[in-house]
This record gives sequence, C-alpha cells and structure tokens, in this order.
Amino acid sequence: MEYRYSNNKNFEDFASGRVIYNYKGITNFPARLAQEIFGRCLEYSNKKNDIGIYDCCCGGGYMLTILGFMNADIISEITGSDINPDAVTKAKTTWNYCMQTDLINVWNR
Repeated sequence: MEYRYSNNKNFEDFASGRVIYNYKGITNFPARLAQEIFGRCLEYSNKKNDIGIYDCCCGGGYMLTILGFMNADIISEITGSDINPDAVTKAKTTWNYCMQTDLINVWNR
C-alpha cells in the first residue's frame, strides 16, 4: 500500500509500552496505518475540523489515543466502546493518563 497521508517518519515513540500503556492480550494497531486510514477517511468528509471519531471495538484504546495525539488540532471528540469490560477499563486508564499528564488536550472536552 502506498501511504499518502502518513509521512514516513519514525513512529517508535508511539510504540505500545513506550508512551502509552501496554496490556497483555490487547492488540495495538500500527500507528502509521491508523493515521493513514484516518487521512483517507478525512479526504471523503466535507468536515475538516472539529471531528468526532468513534471506535466500536476500541480494546485498550490504543488506536484512539494515537489518533488523538497525532490530530489534536482537528479532533474535538473521541469515543470508544468494546464488548469486553476489561478492555474498556484499560482504555479509560490510558485516556486518564493522557488527561493527567496534559499530553493531549482533546481528552478534556
């Protein structure tokens, strides 16, 4: 796949366990691929700012957190849900960490 919206930079700081919590048994989506998919979706949207995103299978919240970090200037609301209550608890822990450390302001809305 040719990347059009995610530049070829080093994403290792977004590796799970480095900046964001890493949970055993909860998979993490590749950061660059998440950004590419978001960019492709945004291309088809008339709305380019004040974007809300929803992940119905958010797991530990890794992909939503990554997208929030990378797109804080255009994302205004992030929502996630999962069928696994343990995964939702872990996602909340990840998001609360982001709020407490002021790493990203989008979570405060």
